[in-house]
Order: sequence, then structure tokens, then C-alpha cells
Amino acid sequence: ADVNISCGQTANLTATVSGTVTGATFQWNNGVNTLNNPNVGAGTYSITATNSFGCSSTDAVVVAIPGVSQVLSFNTGLPNNIGCRNVAIQFTNTSSTLANWNWSWNFGDGSGNISFAQNPTYTYTQNGTYTVTLSADSAGCSVQDATKVVTIQTCTGIADSYLSQLIDVYPNPTSGLFTISFREVGSKAAVVNIYDIRGALITEQPVTVNGSDSQKSFTLSKAADGIYFVKIQMGDEVLMKKLILSR
Repeated sequence: ADVNISCGQTANLTATVSGTVTGATFQWNNGVNTLNNPNVGAGTYSITATNSFGCSSTDAVVVAIPGVSQVLSFNTGLPNNIGCRNVAIQFTNTSSTLANWNWSWNFGDGSGNISFAQNPTYTYTQNGTYTVTLSADSAGCSVQDATKVVTIQTCTGIADSYLSQLIDVYPNPTSGLFTISFREVGSKAAVVNIYDIRGALITEQPVTVNGSDSQKSFTLSKAADGIYFVKIQMGDEVLMKKLILSR
């Protein structure tokens, strides 16, 4: 009987014989000379059996790929797919099948840089919006590309930026309730976004900072323990803080 496989898979073929097989020889059209023909891809495979009297018989089987079961996907690891200029991004391949596939990543910045790694890192040197494309093929099969749009902007550093000297997030680690303290930033509007480790937005809250010393409280009481990112944006300035939730 013919055999169906998916892209990226192989089949193990086994021929069966009846009658006298003593002294018989077996030859597959792909060079295998045993009854078992392992790890074959799509194609037509025939086997010829010849007994000691010189009588022979041939049979064939078709190994086909009727459809593609692969679905491509990936994560950027960035909060809301927003990253920082000159900071490496770790892309994580989350496609439905990882084994036996060839990967190709285009980072969309016109540089011509292509990665063939399963989980590449990439650093953008200019601010902008870029479309990242993941392509793949296996055993002559190709599937629909996966794309994500990432936004790259100038971010303040954790240690030496202007905002990092004026804004603090505590306690860190937190058991759920934490505070953002704004010192000597005057009266300004800010937006606070909190993301989980996958980059999914947990909450977005606009806040107004009044005076030279202002504190705003937030809670992650309904969130699971883990690593979160707090993004604080005041005008064109952006500060990212890592927050650990541990009960």
C-alpha cells in the first residue's frame, strides 16, 4: 500500500515475501539490497526479488506528501514587539515542527543580512519599523511565511540614562504590589505598559506625574510568577525595567 508522510518526515519501507526465499536477493531502486528500506523521503520505490532459480518479481510503493502539517511562528521576546536600537534581539522559533526543516530569516532592514539559524539574534542599528520574515522548507516542501513587525527606537539604558536616575521600580522582586517612583521630573504625562516574558501586553495605564516626587502603585496580583517588563514612556524618552514576580 502507498504511504503518506508529512513534510520533514521519512518513511520506513518493509517488503514481505512468500514462498521459497532461500538464496533470494533483493534490490530497491534506490540502492538498498535488503527487505527493509529505512528513512526514505517522498518518491516511488520499487523492489525486485530474484530467487536462486533466476525467477524474479517486482513491486512498488509510492511515498507521498498529501499536505503540509507545518505552521511557522516565532516570538521576538520584545514587549509589544518594541525593541531598542543597538540592543540584540533574541528571536525564538515556535513553529509546530522544528526537526528536519531549513530556516531562513529576513530582518527587513534592507541590509541583506539573512540568518539560517533556528533561533537567531539580530541587532538593528537604526530606528524604524521593520518586517521580520521567517521562511522554511523541508524535503522539497515550502509553507506560508511567518511575519512580525518590530519597532526599533532609542531607549534609555538601565544604568546611566537620564530617566533611570529619576525613576525607580520597587520592590523588585515583588509579590504582586509594586511602586513606580518619579523624582524631580516635574509635571509630566507618562504611559506605563507591563508585558510578560513573551511580549504580551498585561496592562497599559496612563499616569500624570505631579510635582518633584510622585509615586504610583501597580499590582500584578492576578499574574503568574515570572519575569515581566515595565515600560515607562515620557514624551520621547523610554525606560525599560525588568520586574520579577515571586510569591
